[in-house]
Amino acid sequence: GLISDVLKVENLLQGVTETGAPVMNDYDAIFVNSGTRGLGLYEYNGTGEDSIFIEDPIVVENLLSFSSKGKSLVVSDWAGDLIEATWPDAIQFANESDCEEECWDIGQTGVSENVIARVTDEELQNLLGADSVSLQFDFSYWSVIESVGEDVDVYLRGDVEYRISSGDGYGILEDVPLLVAFNAGAGRVIYSSFHWTTQNSTVADTILLHVGEGLTPKNQVNGATE
Repeated sequence: GLISDVLKVENLLQGVTETGAPVMNDYDAIFVNSGTRGLGLYEYNGTGEDSIFIEDPIVVENLLSFSSKGKSLVVSDWAGDLIEATWPDAIQFANESDCEEECWDIGQTGVSENVIARVTDEELQNLLGADSVSLQFDFSYWSVIESVGEDVDVYLRGDVEYRISSGDGYGILEDVPLLVAFNAGAGRVIYSSFHWTTQNSTVADTILLHVGEGLTPKNQVNGATE
């Protein structure tokens, strides 16, 4: 199957086929962009509740089924709560340790506009011909990772400025993960604090195709140009 970018989020995350299988299992890879509705505490630029999908156990079951079949899930920035709901031990977001219950949106504290990221993967360094890359953050309060679980691979790290709290102002977190991935079942989950479309396209393609082994660009499907 090809990457889906047209399905409504309800159908993609909760839907089933005529045979009763999750709709998402029809796809080899799914990209969930930052700001996708239903994946946070509040609506974007609003105060209404917006956690319908991350609090639905069916969504978690579907994602576990999806990943068990060797599929790839690529998630960015604010959509990280989807990972938090399904694989809560994989990523520790900034300020998460101060939270006693489910704290959707807790990591949305980043204020850096540009971060020089250290490439921590030797093979990726060789592919890029560099040991660092410049990352652009086009929105304030992007999701900051503080640490990751022991089975999570880190590909990019950097020093970031973040909001500690409304009363404590801003601070610096040093050498935090910015791009990570981990195996889930037979599949792979990839998470970036940054938005892929904001980066240099050549650099972004090189990084993503390395981190998400098996992903195929649309213009190379079956060797044909589309």
